[in-house]
Amino acid sequence: VWATEQAARCAGVAVVIADGAGLRMAESRRLQLAASGGESGPGRPVWLVRPECERGELSAARTRWSVSPRMVLEEGD
Repeated sequence: VWATEQAARCAGVAVVIADGAGLRMAESRRLQLAASGGESGPGRPVWLVRPECERGELSAARTRWSVSPRMVLEEGD
C-alpha cells in the first residue's frame, strides 16, 4: 500500500496499476486521497485489480469495473 501511495503522488508516474487483493477500506481511502493529489499537485489514476471473490468488499473507489475475457470468433466460424 505504501509503494502504491508513493507512486500515486510521484510526478514522474502517469498511472498506477496495483494488486488490490486483501485491501481494507482504510487503505483504499488512503490510496484514493493519494490519487486525488491534494496539496502535492495533480493526482494520478490508480487502478486496483481485485479478485472476483472480493467483489462485495467495501472500497473508497470512485468506480468499479468488472472485466472478463470475450470470445472472438475466427472468420468463417
